[in-house]
Amino acid sequence: MILYTNGDSWSFGTELDLETRSKNRYSSIISKEKNMVDFNISTSGASNDRIVRTTLRDISLIQNGKDIWSENTQNINVSLDDLYVVIGWTSPTRFEYYNEELNQWKQMRHDVEDGWGFKPGDRDYDDTKLKDRFGSIKGMYSKWLSNVLLLHHTLNSLNVKHLFFNAFYPMEDNVSKIVQEFSEIDYITNGREKWDDFDNHNDYFGLLPMWNSCPKSFKSFNSYHFLTSQQYLYDDDLIGEYKHPTEKGHELIAKKILELF
Repeated sequence: MILYTNGDSWSFGTELDLETRSKNRYSSIISKEKNMVDFNISTSGASNDRIVRTTLRDISLIQNGKDIWSENTQNINVSLDDLYVVIGWTSPTRFEYYNEELNQWKQMRHDVEDGWGFKPGDRDYDDTKLKDRFGSIKGMYSKWLSNVLLLHHTLNSLNVKHLFFNAFYPMEDNVSKIVQEFSEIDYITNGREKWDDFDNHNDYFGLLPMWNSCPKSFKSFNSYHFLTSQQYLYDDDLIGEYKHPTEKGHELIAKKILELF
């Protein structure tokens, strides 16, 4: 069996020791426990757009008898029956676009103040128009839930076993506050008599029904909230300086995911 893991820095293992990261992140711990191959294509700063795009690409490659690739395994040939997919969904405030100049996908944040180390003068820092066009909280929430449901229903239709969880969003608030925001957005937008794009004006966003349709583990397991709720002597026993899991944090996340398997 292949443990196919996709996500952001929390699944990649950012802040773990570079030499041992691939052995100490949660996907490796689970793989060892379940005697599975650890196939992890997560990367730091990943958006949910990237998670969906790369997972669907790999599913399509497998269906067409082609190899899939990860840094750890290199090229391997598998069948869909061999897969158990684990997705650690990231913040809805991230998105990606294809940069023709660099000939690669670029991961972006809506928050102009949080530039991932970019500085004024860098294209990705200064492109506020690009960020602003994608920066509506209503649109971000809608894309977030759409991505989760799209991948969930696709994997279900192919009988691919999978488990989804929320890596950390929102960090500072309870998830119930976000659910309340969904309800408020639905209530306000549903008051319009029509929309210019001739869409359903009674339930234009439908955020709350979409949330209710998401897999239970995605709604109930936020790994950041889970770690911060544990009773340890020091906070940095489980979460590092830049708010990523430590080795001990990855061990607890792995244990929790194994309970949810």
